[in-house]
Amino acid sequence: MKINEKLAVLEAIAASAKSVGVPDIQKILFVCVQHLLHTSASLFETLIELGAEPSNIFLIGKHYSTCDTVSEKIKNMGIQLQKLTPLQKSGEYASIFNRDISAMWQQVQNHLNSHEITAVVVLDDGGKCLEFITRGVLAKLPVIGIEQTTAGLFNPAVINLHVPFIDVAACAAKTYLESDMIVEAILNKLSKTLPVDKNGLLCGVVGVGAIGKAIVRHLISLGCHVHVYDQNKENYKFIEKAICYDHLEELIRTTDYIFGCTGRDITQNLDMFSLTSRHKMFISCTSEDKEFLSLLKLIQSYHDQQSNPLKDIVWPLSNSAVITIIKGGFPINFDDSGESVPAHQIQLTRGLLLVALIQAIVTLPFLMKENIKGRVMLNPEAQKFVVQEWLKNSKNHKFSPSLLNKFKNIDWIMQNSGGLFRQADQLFQYFNFYEATQSESAS
Repeated sequence: MKINEKLAVLEAIAASAKSVGVPDIQKILFVCVQHLLHTSASLFETLIELGAEPSNIFLIGKHYSTCDTVSEKIKNMGIQLQKLTPLQKSGEYASIFNRDISAMWQQVQNHLNSHEITAVVVLDDGGKCLEFITRGVLAKLPVIGIEQTTAGLFNPAVINLHVPFIDVAACAAKTYLESDMIVEAILNKLSKTLPVDKNGLLCGVVGVGAIGKAIVRHLISLGCHVHVYDQNKENYKFIEKAICYDHLEELIRTTDYIFGCTGRDITQNLDMFSLTSRHKMFISCTSEDKEFLSLLKLIQSYHDQQSNPLKDIVWPLSNSAVITIIKGGFPINFDDSGESVPAHQIQLTRGLLLVALIQAIVTLPFLMKENIKGRVMLNPEAQKFVVQEWLKNSKNHKFSPSLLNKFKNIDWIMQNSGGLFRQADQLFQYFNFYEATQSESAS
């Protein structure tokens, strides 16, 4: 993506929202955890175009996905971009990042004391931002969250906050359309790591949720021999042409390329020495460095390394086997390039976040009045709007017409989205007005 390139989906959403106006957006405080990618910058640029005050946007990126060019662009917008404490060794990401988020919330608290703010919108990725919100903020202002990853949906600290948060993570548009994009990006990044001839490679996939299932399909299509493990054996019903295991140890012992797709530490309580008699490569497909955290800490205990913890870790064992952990256990599809998935594809996700931001602002008074807490469904009309705009502007997508036609059906979208559906009539106009004017101009 070119630095100043516009995203058509975001422009369409902005055109619709501007025709109605987003109420009091200039007095909303946004506190955000996001990957610092080019398309993320476009998201915040559009939010500012809709009236958000840049100095009221607090943003922190993630160590493993921050692009310096994007950071500079965001700072030049006037957004309050937070500094990240450098990582010194493997396995310390969570503790360092938690401290950095806590420091951001202290700055937010100070900002509230000197500015006229009517509400706080938390745009989260993994539940960490909501987890460390200060009691002072919660006591002072209405708060609503937006969560875009499954890990954040089930973070106990978030659930126990008793604030409403919009469920982007489990909305139909993200669940059914984003996974294949991410998997394609993961496999593209792996092209320099896996052998050129992938036929017969012994691959293990741990966790067969949306991402895991897509990984399995793609690996099988490449001719790999695929083995899977999931704690929930019900998920095996959806797996074809792969060997399913009852125990994780069997999969690790048998396979050479292990893909972690669970969002949790899969190497906890495992004897890696007895399971590793030949070279093995571990590849994370989720977020942070969670998938192989115990293994990372084990390696650190043997070699107190001071090398870059974001690079590949290679650990030779005494039996001549070698354990390689790609990108230090961080997700393979992220680097410092500013792009994890091509912009024309991932603008779908940025569009979903933008309509969630609009929904949060517009519906917060209603949610507060009705005392609604916890997961709130991303509005089905908004999802339909985003998917339709994305289809107009996406290139070479591989989705079947039958699946895409389902996104014309509001009832289907609702049935396949997480969170409680709350009818908000005031929201309806934001995602139908633009479509109506387009039809009128065409006639």
